[in-house]
This record gives sequence, C-alpha cells and structure tokens, in this order.
Amino acid sequence: MNKVAIISDIQGNLTALKYVLKEIDSESVDQIICLGDVASGAYPHEVVTLLRQRDIKTIKGNMDDAILNPRRHDTTDPDIERYDDIDQWCSEQLTDADKAFMRNFAPLLRVQLDMQHQLVCFHGSPYSYNDVIDETTPDDILRQYFEGYHEDVMLTGHIHHPLMRIYKEMAIVCPGSVGLPRRRDGKHPFLADYVLIDGREQHITIQFRQVDIPKDEFKKDILNSGMPHSNWFLSLWDV
Repeated sequence: MNKVAIISDIQGNLTALKYVLKEIDSESVDQIICLGDVASGAYPHEVVTLLRQRDIKTIKGNMDDAILNPRRHDTTDPDIERYDDIDQWCSEQLTDADKAFMRNFAPLLRVQLDMQHQLVCFHGSPYSYNDVIDETTPDDILRQYFEGYHEDVMLTGHIHHPLMRIYKEMAIVCPGSVGLPRRRDGKHPFLADYVLIDGREQHITIQFRQVDIPKDEFKKDILNSGMPHSNWFLSLWDV
C-alpha cells in the first residue's frame, strides 16, 4: 500500500460523501480510511451502506456511539433538544445490519503505508474518541497521548477542520470533515474536506483537499430526507 485517502466526520451527509468519493476515485488510491462519526445526519442508513459496499475501514467516533445508544440530555437548550431528536431519528433509520457493522468499528487502526512509514488512525486521541487535538493542545497533553508511539503520521478527526501539527518527529493530521465542515465563525461552508497521503517517493506527501458541494442539491437532499428540524439545520449553513 502506497497511497491512501483519509476522510472523517461524514455526519450522514450522503451528498457530500458522493462528491468526495467521486474525486477520490480519480486519484487511484490503494485504500480509503474513515476516522468516524458517519451516521449522525440526514442519510444515516445510506451512508453506512455506502461505507460497507466500498469496504472503507472506519474508526469509531463519539457520534457513532451516540447513534448506537441514543439518549436525551437533561437540558432546556432548544438546540441540544433538536440534536437529541435528530440522533433518535438517525438511530431508527439504521437496520440491524447497519448497527452490527458500526459496532465493529475499531477504536484505533495502524496502517503500514510502505516499508518505512506507518500511520495511526483514531477519532479523538489514541485513548478516547472524546479527546480534542487541535492547534492549541499543549505539548504536555500530546506527550500523554502519544507516549510509546513511534509512527510517522497520527490521524485524528473530531474537530471538523483541517489540521497539521508537528510533534517531535510525528505529523498530527486532521483531514477536516466531509459532512459538517466548520468555519471559525461557526457556520458550515458548502465544502467537503479530505486528505491524500502518498508514500511512493520514499517520503510521505500529505495533501489537503476540498470539494465544492452544490448548495441547491444539498438543500434539496436535506429537505427530502425526512430528518427532523431540517429547516433549522439548514440555517446553520453558510446560506
């Protein structure tokens, strides 16, 4: 294996996933790896079906666990209540086969890119899908997360925006989000993120990629999905 595509945080966004996979297919990759959070959105069953059909190795994220085990938060926050409704609805859309597939998501995956280079894939940190690694994470916290790891690239999801950090001799990389990318102002742009990692030249090349998602097609797909609070959800996007 010499060339892999890394995707993450699909969030049930079938429209974005199809556009990303179409572009990845033109890159002649050896494997696609997903860093988790796949089904919490408008098309949970369809996204899980596509991952299974394409044999995309997938890490378990925090929202994968939330969809498999939906619960309501003790809150009066209307936005959290809406998200609870969506999570419950998503869980109900999944078949028994979907849920069995998701329960087999690994918490961590090691990938041998070539004879010299290795990748470690997880959702938050190697220890928990809830951990956050971003630009501000102190080095002493990274030391705790990566104690005993000697691979070249550490691949994390969860933060929904692209990240590249160097810690010691490791590259810490987040590809961003396929289905719910996040800007600094909190809005979601009509883009999908992914990363290509290529080890064919005796060194690793990491390329961050973005795919434009047609606004009208995306909006139509959301409104036709049957997902509760779909109009509210669309208001969170950069309309």
